[in-house]
Amino acid sequence: MYNLCNQISAISYIENIFLKIESLKYLPYRGASYRNTNNRFIVYKKYLIFYEIQEKENLIRIKRILHSKINKNLIL
Repeated sequence: MYNLCNQISAISYIENIFLKIESLKYLPYRGASYRNTNNRFIVYKKYLIFYEIQEKENLIRIKRILHSKINKNLIL
């Protein structure tokens, strides 16, 4: 669909998304609730990172990473 012009820049961008996800270890509830469900989301630049906190298992499950401009009808 898209042709990457700068592979190093793309890798750096992905690494920063992973760092944002990694930060949920320390503040898992900082993301906004999504439509009054157990799902939450955080924002990294133009991307929405949807996740669910599973307290019993002590896990954060990443559900989706969507580009906010392309995915106007967000469905989980």
